[in-house]
Amino acid sequence: MKLTLTRWSTSEDGTFGTLDGIPGFTTPLATCERDPDDLEYKPIPAGTYPCDWAISPRLTKVHGVETFKYHVRNVPNNPGILLHGGNFETDSKGCILLGKQMSVDTLSGRKEIIHSKEAVAEFEKAMAGQPFDLEVKWA
Repeated sequence: MKLTLTRWSTSEDGTFGTLDGIPGFTTPLATCERDPDDLEYKPIPAGTYPCDWAISPRLTKVHGVETFKYHVRNVPNNPGILLHGGNFETDSKGCILLGKQMSVDTLSGRKEIIHSKEAVAEFEKAMAGQPFDLEVKWA
């Protein structure tokens, strides 16, 4: 199975796109990654990467219980890329954030993705722990 992350825009608020090809989804999920000009964390390079369902040692430690997430493998210079929840690009250390739609935060004026918790739960249920390939590209 292959899912496609298509990046549509980038700014100091992050890199935004959509994730298509999820079984049973009629509309794509919104994605947010770091700004390419960020000095510490960059979005993953365009390409195709294997993804699998595995335990996240960092999130397990944070939550105090075994926590599984989808891991994006073989990313150059960053072995810890996950697909997880968050609203702003600062909620990621290079990972791909999932949400239901893009929006603008009314307090800060920053672009964000919203309904992230629901999007991640629906994505993980639909994928049911099955591995997939993730194609990352620019529109």
